[in-house]
Amino acid sequence: MIDPLQGLQFATSRAADGHAFARSLARTLDRQTAASEPVCLDAACPAPAAFEGEPPRFAWELNFFERADSALDCAVALRGFSSRTVLYITRLHIAEHGLQAPDAQASALARDLFDELWR
Repeated sequence: MIDPLQGLQFATSRAADGHAFARSLARTLDRQTAASEPVCLDAACPAPAAFEGEPPRFAWELNFFERADSALDCAVALRGFSSRTVLYITRLHIAEHGLQAPDAQASALARDLFDELWR
């Protein structure tokens, strides 16, 4: 589960780049997981206590912020969905659309996230 996406409402000039990166990350993670462990991007995911059915095992939280120079950064946290335990956190610069494909950045981050899960 990739939820929540925070801060894009304040990054008005770069919000499209943030959304593109989040969609790419969801696709990349989903391709690299078992069919029984789908990955989805859900901005309206309920809290763990309110979740109906089998909850996801993990949650990736993406917190975007636009710097004074208009660069877009993202703080990424990997958490246990139900426990909310932080398993991994990093910050990365989101390239402007057209300068670097969001898929390349998402693939690199996915490798780091999966490496951390297997530690």
